[in-house]
Amino acid sequence: MVAIEVEPGLSVRFPGRSADFAEGVEIGILSILMAQGMPDIIREVPNSCVAQVSVLAGKLGYNMCKEGGGDGRTFVTLRPRGSRPALRVVSSR
Repeated sequence: MVAIEVEPGLSVRFPGRSADFAEGVEIGILSILMAQGMPDIIREVPNSCVAQVSVLAGKLGYNMCKEGGGDGRTFVTLRPRGSRPALRVVSSR
């Protein structure tokens, strides 16, 4: 049984449900966040979902960046196309 993080500090589990069900919930959460136009969505998803997230992100106007995670999971960062990076002043000291 996999815990699905809804937001930081809040996760849900679905006892007796298959891994496919959990993946569907994760894809559903991401699709809702992108449909609402949320900026900078960072989530950890199963490796088996990365291709589907990439297609969904493209269709909803997001760019996707992925980084290795652990235990068969990958971190994905989704940003709306055309958004500019946040710049910060850094001290040289």
